[in-house]
Amino acid sequence: MSLTLAEIVNSNTACCTIPPVFHEYEGKGKYISYAGTDKLYAVGPQDADKVIVVIYDIFGFFPQTIQGADILADVLQARVLMPDLLKGSPFPKEKDPPITVEWATDLEAFFASTGSPAAALAQVCRIGETLKEDGVNKVGVLGFCWGGKLAIECGAKEWVDAVAAVHPALMMADDVNDLRVPLGLFPSRSELVEEYKKMVRAMATKPFASKNAWKLYQSVDHGFASARGDLNDPDGKAQYEDVYARVAGFFETAFEG
Repeated sequence: MSLTLAEIVNSNTACCTIPPVFHEYEGKGKYISYAGTDKLYAVGPQDADKVIVVIYDIFGFFPQTIQGADILADVLQARVLMPDLLKGSPFPKEKDPPITVEWATDLEAFFASTGSPAAALAQVCRIGETLKEDGVNKVGVLGFCWGGKLAIECGAKEWVDAVAAVHPALMMADDVNDLRVPLGLFPSRSELVEEYKKMVRAMATKPFASKNAWKLYQSVDHGFASARGDLNDPDGKAQYEDVYARVAGFFETAFEG
C-alpha cells in the first residue's frame, strides 16, 4: 500500500459514475423513527440487505448531506439512514467559524451537551445493533466532521462491517488502533494531514488492508462534502462528486465477501 498522497481506491463500477449533482436540492427520502431515534432521514429500498448509517456534521440536516445520502442509496442500492443525533438543535451555521471568544465558548458548550460524542455514539450503536437484529446483512457507518471520529469508533464494534470518514475532526492517529473492519478515509487539506498519514500506515498492517481506501482532497477545505460544501463552485462540485463516488466504491468493495 503506497504511503504517498495519491489515491488508494478499489476499482469498481460504483466509483466510476454517480447521479447528477444539483446546486439546489430536495431529498428523495422521508423521515422515520427507528431503534429509539425519533427522527431519521431514510432513503433507498426498505428491504435492502445493506444499510449505511450516516452521521452528519454539527450543522445537522443540510441539502448537501441529504443529496449525498441519496447518491449512496442510488449507486449502492442500499438503505441509507441519517439519524437526527442533535435532536433538532444543531450548532448555528451563523457561528461558523467560531471567530469570537463567545462563539468558541458556545461550540465548547455544544460538545459538552447537545453534541456530546458519547451520547451520539451510543445512539448510533443502538441503530446498528437493531439493524443486525432485524436481519440486515451488511451495515456501514459514514461520518462527517465530528461524525468521522464517531464512525471510526463504531469500527471496533461487532455489528459494523465497514466505516468511512470524510473531512473528519477531533481525531488522532491512534484512533484506528482498535478498528476491526475496512476504513475509507477522505480528509481535506484543512485536516491534520500528518496524523492521517499515520492512520494509513497503521491500517496497512490490518488483515483487511486491501479493502481500505484513502484520498487527500488537496483543493478543498473541511466541510466540502456536507454543510459547508459549495456546489456553485466548479471545483467544489467536482470534489463533492468525486468523494461520494469513492465512498460508494469503498462500501461496495468492503461489503464483498
